[in-house]
Amino acid sequence: YRGKIADSSSLKGRHKTQWRKTQKKRLHRGDIGTVVIEIRKLIGETPTADQTTWLNYFENHGMAHRRMDYSLSRNSHLPIGSGAIESAVRRVINLRVKSNATYWLRENAETIIRFRAWIKAGRAEELFHQTTYASTELLA
Repeated sequence: YRGKIADSSSLKGRHKTQWRKTQKKRLHRGDIGTVVIEIRKLIGETPTADQTTWLNYFENHGMAHRRMDYSLSRNSHLPIGSGAIESAVRRVINLRVKSNATYWLRENAETIIRFRAWIKAGRAEELFHQTTYASTELLA
């Protein structure tokens, strides 16, 4: 939405390009608060319905839920962007769970998807320890 916000504003040419780049750098540094302030400044006191939707996206996903803390994600070696997420979905789910003549009960499909995600993330050993300790606690 960063580009849509800039496009919907009165900014033109290199000023628009510079605004986009500056906000992108701020997002990558984890400075979502400043990005939201700059969006508010740019759209003014009477934003359009679309501008309000885009601002709400940054406020909800960036500020309230911290889903846009790209600095933390990068420091944790997590992928950023929809391409990486879509690739993960393809690798974790589509290649193993979806196939011709394969039918799953919902709870079994969810279990295998979680299991595949743990394996692909290199965390199978951690999952094993969690389930082993949980099982022994239940038996006691």
